[in-house]
Amino acid sequence: MRRTGVNTITIDKRLIPFLLQLPARQVWMDYDAEGDGLYLSFAMPQQATDSVMGEDGNVYHYRGERLVGVTILHASTRAQATGE
Repeated sequence: MRRTGVNTITIDKRLIPFLLQLPARQVWMDYDAEGDGLYLSFAMPQQATDSVMGEDGNVYHYRGERLVGVTILHASTRAQATGE
């Protein structure tokens, strides 16, 4: 994402295929700057019944078999490491 003006942004086109693969058509996102955690929710309320730490360092939240959210830990650090 790049800022193009005072209150406008553009979305990097490379992001679009990943967004289309998300398990829901509505996604809620929160970022906690103090904890550097990026939270994606695919259902509201999430009401997760289980959470699993993935090999990629993300925490995946499930309600039964359904993925209802992802927590990306150290989000800004990880974004900088990929050159974004």
